[in-house]
Amino acid sequence: MASDDLLHQLEVYRARYAGWTIPPEVEQLELAMGRRRHKVATLEARVSELEAEITSLQSELVGIERGYEALISDAIDRLRTERHEGWSPMAVVGYRLWAIRDDGLYGARERWQSAAMVASCRRGGTDLPHSDGRCGRLGCGVYAVKDLQALLAGHTDPDSRGFVAGRVELSGKVVEHEHGYRAERAEVVSAVAVGAETVAVARTPNAVEALFQTTEEFMTTNGSPIQGPVWATLVTTLIERTTAWTSENRPA
Repeated sequence: MASDDLLHQLEVYRARYAGWTIPPEVEQLELAMGRRRHKVATLEARVSELEAEITSLQSELVGIERGYEALISDAIDRLRTERHEGWSPMAVVGYRLWAIRDDGLYGARERWQSAAMVASCRRGGTDLPHSDGRCGRLGCGVYAVKDLQALLAGHTDPDSRGFVAGRVELSGKVVEHEHGYRAERAEVVSAVAVGAETVAVARTPNAVEALFQTTEEFMTTNGSPIQGPVWATLVTTLIERTTAWTSENRPA
């Protein structure tokens, strides 16, 4: 933009020399500048309008997004209910059994290398355990049952030996079934090992991990002679109540 001093001088000489002919190039440039100043002013006005419109749309988007999130959350909650998925900030409690073998503790399918297990699926994929039916009737996931007494009655008898019963906390994605759960992750929080003549209780994280890592050593060090019904010891220890377990309590 031309300086104010230069423009002032131009006006002075125009007035001083009335017959002075200004070069046509100057007039042409003045017209060009005028047109462009007008266009700039028009665009600036449009920019202000656009900024106001953007602000209004952003405000509307906040409300729309809140409604969108609410609808999506509701749809997901309904789907979880239909698929029997459980999501909780607290771990879901369940119960499991393991067989005691020479090299460690075995679940229904594989050895547990530690007191924690993460789900896997032979069909691959993510978002385990699957709840879309791709795994067939017995879906993937770490299994646990809701009722310890029913579990014991269904898979052991009062004189059974060579197994471990444990209380597990399920986390991540948890799919609920009528009698139990399939979970993304399970961690054993307490366990009772029943040997041929001894029973060993693990109540702390270190003790539970030792039971799974070095089963024979743990039972030798911590085992005590079996006295009375084994089921009663298991129920009292794992459910943390004192109700006596007798054969009369066995579910039908």
